[in-house]
Amino acid sequence: MRRWHRAFEGQAPRAHAAFLVSLGIGADEIAAIRAWSSEPDPQTPD
Repeated sequence: MRRWHRAFEGQAPRAHAAFLVSLGIGADEIAAIRAWSSEPDPQTPD
């Protein structure tokens, strides 16, 4: 699931945010999901 969120956030951040809102997730949780989704994947080398 984390990989999916990372990919979605990386490719379409506005759509990712809209999707999270459509699920009825609160603003604080959306901010948290988007924050860790924007971080580099520790399992993927640079």
